[in-house]
Amino acid sequence: IPTIYGEKIVLRILNRKSLIKEKSELGFSKQAIEKIENIINKKSGILLVTGSTGSGKTTTVYSILNDLLNSKKNIMTIEDPVEYKIKGINQIQVNDKIGLTFEVGLRSILRQDPDIIMIGEIRDEETAKIAIRAASTGHLVISTMHTNNTISSINRLMEMKLPPYLISSTLIGVISQKLVRKICNNCNHGIVIEDGLDDRINTNMELVCDKCEDTRYYGRTAMYEILEISEGLKQDINNWTNNWNISNSTLKDEMITFEDSAKYLIENHITTQEECSLLEGI
Repeated sequence: IPTIYGEKIVLRILNRKSLIKEKSELGFSKQAIEKIENIINKKSGILLVTGSTGSGKTTTVYSILNDLLNSKKNIMTIEDPVEYKIKGINQIQVNDKIGLTFEVGLRSILRQDPDIIMIGEIRDEETAKIAIRAASTGHLVISTMHTNNTISSINRLMEMKLPPYLISSTLIGVISQKLVRKICNNCNHGIVIEDGLDDRINTNMELVCDKCEDTRYYGRTAMYEILEISEGLKQDINNWTNNWNISNSTLKDEMITFEDSAKYLIENHITTQEECSLLEGI
């Protein structure tokens, strides 16, 4: 982009060597992995992976696609751009110059007899409608959205003027995530101390470290929220109003919250309380 001081550029570097990672490597707990697998084992419906730009959505989506990869399944993607190439998956790159938009590409994909469809991002009402239609006709659809949490993702679909009954009948789950820095395992060593009440507390002892440049952190991991759409939640979506709120009782058994995942990451010495507290709402 031209600025008054000259051109400004942003360069995004992708590490293709570390493309496919197991969900446990991404920071998901055993409970979270089981919930994700329960969602993607459904033959049809929409799974949304949401978060801000640079929150690791694409990495999570590719990890899920790798789990679904099977010679008997026709997996097709439409992406802008195709960030990583995966053998065995039919990937299409958006090209606006020749009229190959998300909308046009998605319509063409539906004529290719796919079993699983990955849409790089649901950006507008038309793409959302086609994705909903694909899910309602027996396809498993995986896509991303730019929303901050699982509930706001449902609200975003509502704002795209999608009928509540279509959302409730096709949406099967939402994963919302943020990235937090990981504790540097080279300079942080777990120790146990006792407070004034003789309670034992697990903490970390810091050492001088060149690897992380004395920041205490090296690498990043996902802090996440996972919502599996239950029958009760479907009824709540059907009863949506402009002042819509989902009751805590409805979500109690279906959801892993950001607080739950933060607790898991802290207790397993993957990150720190301070790092999680830096994120809004945690």
